[in-house]
Amino acid sequence: MAVLCDRCKEEIKRANNLDKDCYVDRFHRTVNGIKLGPKEWEFFSLLYLYKRPVTKEEFEDYIFGKDITFHALRNYIYKLRLKLANTPFKIANFHNYSYELIHD
Repeated sequence: MAVLCDRCKEEIKRANNLDKDCYVDRFHRTVNGIKLGPKEWEFFSLLYLYKRPVTKEEFEDYIFGKDITFHALRNYIYKLRLKLANTPFKIANFHNYSYELIHD
């Protein structure tokens, strides 16, 4: 039997969780019918998977693989919030640059 690395197991878990939500279409990368760009989709799916506040360092490790500025992180979150405005999903932010996806 093949042994999967932790990253692969996480990807499978994320895919299975996303497939269960009627508002999310993983194949077309849409949320409530709104198409997300590749980076927006990565942010959304990471927030969706963690179901808790996600730190700047976790975004760096999971999405970028390198350090990013706080300004860049805020900009990505801002763009994603605009796309999610008319969906049941909202993004809460915390004083330590952590963000959490809230499902209404």
